[in-house]
Amino acid sequence: INSFEDHESTSAHIAREFLRNHKHPEERIKTVELIIRSTSMNVPSQGLLEEIIHDADIQSIGNEDFFKIGNNLRKEWELVEGMFYDQDEWNRLQLDFLLSNDFYTDYAKRTYGPVRKKNIEIAKARIDAGG
Repeated sequence: INSFEDHESTSAHIAREFLRNHKHPEERIKTVELIIRSTSMNVPSQGLLEEIIHDADIQSIGNEDFFKIGNNLRKEWELVEGMFYDQDEWNRLQLDFLLSNDFYTDYAKRTYGPVRKKNIEIAKARIDAGG
């Protein structure tokens, strides 16, 4: 996978070829593709499997290591993508990500929702503090 942009489509294609080569039924292949694509931003989930995968994909927003994980992602984007952000830009990007993503399943809402809310408050405080 060459870029984080639209990596879900690339991953779905790779899965399709792998499953087809291993003689899986077309119905299963389509289900796997749909589940992989459901992790794309702003793609509504259409069933429980998609909701579970969506929640697993974004569980970091409800993780106490969210900002550490984010800093690692920032370094990756700098090294691999050549994308650079000053601290204020990065803090705003982090807050936007937290606000634009939420959990679908009751389990994830209960398990990760409270820490997500805490992370939103931390992100807002970082922006207010200017760094």
